[in-house]
Amino acid sequence: MKKLVFTIALFLFFLNSNAQSDSWQQKSDFGGVSRYGAVAINIGSNGYMGLGQSGSIEKDWWQFDPTTNTWTQLADFGGNPRINAAAFSIGAKGYVGTGSDGIINHNDLYEYDPSNNTWVQKANMLSVARTQAVAFSVNGKGYVGTGFNIGSGGTLDDFEEYDPILDSWTSIASFPGGPRTLGRRELQLDQKAM
Repeated sequence: MKKLVFTIALFLFFLNSNAQSDSWQQKSDFGGVSRYGAVAINIGSNGYMGLGQSGSIEKDWWQFDPTTNTWTQLADFGGNPRINAAAFSIGAKGYVGTGSDGIINHNDLYEYDPSNNTWVQKANMLSVARTQAVAFSVNGKGYVGTGFNIGSGGTLDDFEEYDPILDSWTSIASFPGGPRTLGRRELQLDQKAM
């Protein structure tokens, strides 16, 4: 019986502790202009955010330090300004690519090194340029897929794997759920509402 009481008391303690920490806390406002279609990643314990569109299409890059609760503007993104790019991080570096400048889609990739605040262009994706793609990293490789190609008007379902050691892309299996993009889903929802 004592064991059951102790277990329940321990459970209630952890439940209460988690409930108290399960809340939002206001942090310092973003240092740049408000925008949409930006990208964000983390490298180590810091957050990074940039690009997107405000009154114009942006290429600025910012670091958020949670220890000091401050934003610092860093070197501008290495490519053209863009909106709806894709981003991921591997180890101590960040990667940003694809997206649109409002007219042209891109299939490029840039590596950000926070140790020296520099951008270096890396190998382009093998497939068509795109906007509104998804990106993530797993086990030291980056993955970019789906999205929308403005030129062909096509929604995409393909995926590629990026190897930062070889600086190369490999086509992998397409997303099994079919072509996806944020813009396309909104269009489909609007058509259903009519």
